[in-house]
Amino acid sequence: MTNPRVSICVPTYNGGEFLRACLDSIQAQTLKDFEVILVDDASSDDSVAIATEFAQRDARFHLHRNATRLGLVGNWNHSLELSRGTWIKFLFQDDLMAENCLERLVASCEQWQRPFGFCARELLFDDSVDASTRAYLGQHQAMLQKIYGEQREVTAEAFADLCASHPGENLIGEPTVTIFHHSLAKQLGGFNPILVQLCDMEYWARIGASSGVVHVPEKLATFRVHQRSTTAKNYSQRVYRVATLEPLVFRYVMLRQPQCRNIRQALYRRLGRRTAWWRCLHAAHDAWRLAHPRLFAAASGDATLKKEWQEVARAYPGLKLMAWSGVVLLKIRAALHAAGLKRGIKKPAPDGI
Repeated sequence: MTNPRVSICVPTYNGGEFLRACLDSIQAQTLKDFEVILVDDASSDDSVAIATEFAQRDARFHLHRNATRLGLVGNWNHSLELSRGTWIKFLFQDDLMAENCLERLVASCEQWQRPFGFCARELLFDDSVDASTRAYLGQHQAMLQKIYGEQREVTAEAFADLCASHPGENLIGEPTVTIFHHSLAKQLGGFNPILVQLCDMEYWARIGASSGVVHVPEKLATFRVHQRSTTAKNYSQRVYRVATLEPLVFRYVMLRQPQCRNIRQALYRRLGRRTAWWRCLHAAHDAWRLAHPRLFAAASGDATLKKEWQEVARAYPGLKLMAWSGVVLLKIRAALHAAGLKRGIKKPAPDGI
């Protein structure tokens, strides 16, 4: 059996409400040489029934059911492992593709000879979505338009510079807007399992700064925004994890991981090596303090925060060392600063932290 040109990965979990429309948009594609990898993560709704219906009707659809829950990133990576196509296209259970999405993305990547590409997207808001979320996504859309405009190709070095100049920003968007060559997953691995929210942003930074990016300015995908999504749940239930720990892990990975060498060099050029590492150390110390407030004569800590910190520290022991080092270095810095003021020495200029 020959491998398909594209593997469309559709990881599912209790997504029956929108799954049929998602799969209908796949069947409508003008590029027909694809397989669909449906990986259900122990859903309790009708997701499996809907997926089974499509698999029985269309031999290109393949349903896989996890015996136990793998979680969001685990299920994404399992989808990658099962795929056989030359190109990998993710489509989430509540999102949609324009009928020429596969055709345009594959053709653009092959034209520019780049293994990673993305398109613009439509935003489809549920009535329950608040004004602040709508405004944030609108601003993100405008930022991408300002950065790329009609530019079609971005080199690896140029994308690394963008990562350094826009810290904490997702410079691509959701997985639904992307396509990448299977060789990238083999070379650079899958999504980082320690990240629950910034997993896609970290992956795009890692592969984009290694391979370059093709930008297709057409709106070929639709990202559905609703309050039942994983993102909405993360921001309402795991604020410390997504707002404090994940940006810290992202910063640390950019400074440590071999595949992020281009980004690291761009950061050093922009900030200087000392400042780049000092900011990471400072962020690690702040995250540790939030998880252990009683060590700083504050109120009793939240056991959930402590558990979240411990999970991240087990994956990246260097962060724990940086957090403890921060205590010592901040005390030394404060002492030197105080001594300088007592002697009438001019206060040193801030270093941007």
